[in-house]
Amino acid sequence: MTRIAFLKKVLQIVSVRGRAYPAEDSPGDQRELLNQRLFAFTKRALCLYSDEITIDLAAGTATYAMMTAFELSSDAVPMLEIESFVVNSCEMYNLTIEELRALAPTYKTDSASVPTCYSVIPGASGGDPLLRMYPTPVANHADCPVSGYWGHPQISTAYSADSTAISIPSDHIETAACYCAVGFMYPNAAAGNDIQLMANISQAAARSMLDLTQEAEETLKGLRQRGNVLGATRSRSYGLC
Repeated sequence: MTRIAFLKKVLQIVSVRGRAYPAEDSPGDQRELLNQRLFAFTKRALCLYSDEITIDLAAGTATYAMMTAFELSSDAVPMLEIESFVVNSCEMYNLTIEELRALAPTYKTDSASVPTCYSVIPGASGGDPLLRMYPTPVANHADCPVSGYWGHPQISTAYSADSTAISIPSDHIETAACYCAVGFMYPNAAAGNDIQLMANISQAAARSMLDLTQEAEETLKGLRQRGNVLGATRSRSYGLC
């Protein structure tokens, strides 16, 4: 579905409920808010998965932006959750920053080498998260394969981008439209109230969003458990691929 077709669906829901935010004379605001809601929906639902994501690692560069460093079909995609990550034919171990500090207290100043593990760390001043490689790559590694869950990419707010297809699975379109409409109607509502507000519009969409959220929570638990197992293995076999 194109962005403009989806936006019209969202605005129709808004108009039926007797609300009009943003105003019809602010198309840029509408499209920017739609970007925010589409990303938030995919982050909550974890409904976008691929095992064809890649990242380029550069010699001497230890950190990479989770929101911009990954590519899918040559387009940048925000990376939400990494399931597997391979560099130089070896799977990287996922460590929390606390585990990395315990394993390698001098990780910030250690010599560059072939990376063996990574951590996802908070950005500066609460900014977007960063991917931290350890050791720092000593050489370039192009198109390192990654699998996991990605977020809806930003689409230009220009009219010329209205024909761009949105990245929402067809079976989640109605749920996503209702979720986005809630953001248009109640821009200051707390995120935790989304499903309750959706229920005021569509019980079916609210139930679907609840199911997606619960499935996402189970997925996250599985990823964390997998990371714990790999992290424990890593601490016992550090230095081996």
